[in-house]
Amino acid sequence: IREGGVGPGGGEPLHLGADVGLRDNVLSLLGCVSAAWLRPAAEAVGGERMGGEPTEPAAVRRFVDKQVLAPPAVALSTTAEEGMHPAEAGRRRDLLAREAANALVVTRVLRLIVLLDRASAGGVGPAGCLFELDASIKSTRRMAIEFSRAYLSAAADVGRLLGSVGLELHAEQTAADEFDYSLSTPEALPAELADGTRLCRMLRAAGQAYGVEVALSGPVRLPAASRLQKIH
Repeated sequence: IREGGVGPGGGEPLHLGADVGLRDNVLSLLGCVSAAWLRPAAEAVGGERMGGEPTEPAAVRRFVDKQVLAPPAVALSTTAEEGMHPAEAGRRRDLLAREAANALVVTRVLRLIVLLDRASAGGVGPAGCLFELDASIKSTRRMAIEFSRAYLSAAADVGRLLGSVGLELHAEQTAADEFDYSLSTPEALPAELADGTRLCRMLRAAGQAYGVEVALSGPVRLPAASRLQKIH
């Protein structure tokens, strides 16, 4: 970002912090993340704890808007303005302030995405899935790419740029992550244990208990929407 490889793009100069429409679109993108995960990540990036209901989606959205996307106060040097016409100096200050604010907002958003990715990979996040079950995006890499495509001007794929500085994005939520492995009632136990996905999870858990690596989920078709997929 400091070297200009990643920054706001578009024909007209963007103002990611002050443009309410842009902020709403970015909030919708970040809203693909579960509120239980998004809140602590926004707290870490913004440096402030959130009060009230910790996982209420609307409250988390307002908190992210304030801590991540709100236009920051930027202190600019006026040394270079000496001898300039006041109107030109004012335009220069506005442009520099916008560029600095944009850079800070972009930094916050990318830090948020990287933090979510690392928390998911390290297993240090809250219980539950990283992304909402009905989210249109369920990958931190794709989230970074979509943010880049819509709001940034980058020399290359932002995911690849992050990888070049050791910040590869790998977190991806699959159907197996979203599958409900719980058993409902004793009466339903025989039918539920006949489910191949549950059997794979049970065998994997048994293998871990005895120190044996069991990886059976690879060839399992999930979700099995047809009979052909169920007998695969």
